[in-house]
Amino acid sequence: MEQLLPFIGIPLVFIVFFVLFRYIFPRLGGWSTLAERYSTPLKSTQIDGERIHFGEINVGGLNMKNMVRGYKTKEGLFLTQYLFFLSNTTSLLIPWEAFQTPERRDFLFMKRIRLYVGFPSKTYLEMPEKKYRQIEDRLPKKLRED
Repeated sequence: MEQLLPFIGIPLVFIVFFVLFRYIFPRLGGWSTLAERYSTPLKSTQIDGERIHFGEINVGGLNMKNMVRGYKTKEGLFLTQYLFFLSNTTSLLIPWEAFQTPERRDFLFMKRIRLYVGFPSKTYLEMPEKKYRQIEDRLPKKLRED
């Protein structure tokens, strides 16, 4: 019986992670909320814009570290998830006009910017200040220094 445990445990762990990434995580956070309004059938290969590797981005409270790739386009911010994490979520094209005034959210040495999306706000994107600076020129409102 003890020899069977690895043969049962390893596939079980894989199945649990698969279910988490495929069905549970996409419903958490704000991606599905943003998809209701800003989903797009476009693929990243069809996007003409500057590629942004966010590294760490928080979408509506769910930290999506190394799971999201973005593009700064003329129309707005295009976000898609990497294939492994894509599951049944759609890509997003958020128009620049949909972003509210950015807000600084520093904690200790981490400098982060929170961008609320929609009027009224449905959810938010939170990213390191360095990544925010890459899209700042397209945003309709400048960073509010509190």
